[in-house]
Amino acid sequence: MTLNTNQNVIDYYYLNIADGRNIVNCFLACQSGYYATLNGSTYSCVQCNSNCLTCSGGTSSNCLSCVAGKVLQSSTCMCHADCLTCNGVNNNNCLTCPSGKFLQSGTCMCHADCLTCNGANSNNCLTCPTGKFLQGSTCMCHTDCFTCNGANNSSCLSCSSGKFLQSNACILCNADCLTFYGATNINCLSCHTGKVL
Repeated sequence: MTLNTNQNVIDYYYLNIADGRNIVNCFLACQSGYYATLNGSTYSCVQCNSNCLTCSGGTSSNCLSCVAGKVLQSSTCMCHADCLTCNGVNNNNCLTCPSGKFLQSGTCMCHADCLTCNGANSNNCLTCPTGKFLQGSTCMCHTDCFTCNGANNSSCLSCSSGKFLQSNACILCNADCLTFYGATNINCLSCHTGKVL
C-alpha cells in the first residue's frame, strides 16, 4: 500500500495486527472538508461535497457535519429550496436569500405582485410574473387590463370580468349580457335574469 501525502493529509499511521498473519493497515486522517479513500493500493484525501464540512464520501449524501448556513438532515447538508443559507429545514428558517428575494422574519419572499424583488413592498419589484408589466419598480397593468404585456390600455392580454378583449384592448361589454364573445348586445352568449337571448 502507498500513501498519497498531499497537502490535505493531516496525519497518517500504521496499525499492525498481530494475529499470526502480519497484516498491516494504513489509516489516513484528512483535514476538514476532505475524506480518506483507497484507490487501488493508494490512500489519499479527496474533497467533500461543497455543502459538507466533514464527510465519509464525495456525494452530497455523505455529510457528517455541514458548512455554516446548512443543516444536516439524513446525512445531507441542506436548506429549504427558498433559502440560500438557513438554521433549519423549513421555509421560515432562512438566514439569507437567493438573489431576487427579500428576507423577512426568516422567510425569503417578495410581495405577491412581484416575481423577484429587493424589498417586501409592491414597489420593490425587479421582475414581474407573466401577465404583468414592470413600470419603474412596480408590476402593474392598465386598469382596463387583467393581464398585459405593456403599461397602456392597448397592451392587454386578458380582461377583467365584464370586459371583452378586442385588438389588445379591453372593451366594456353590453350591460344586457351575462356572458359574451363581443362588446355589443348581439354578442351575448347568455343573458341576465329577466332577459332572453
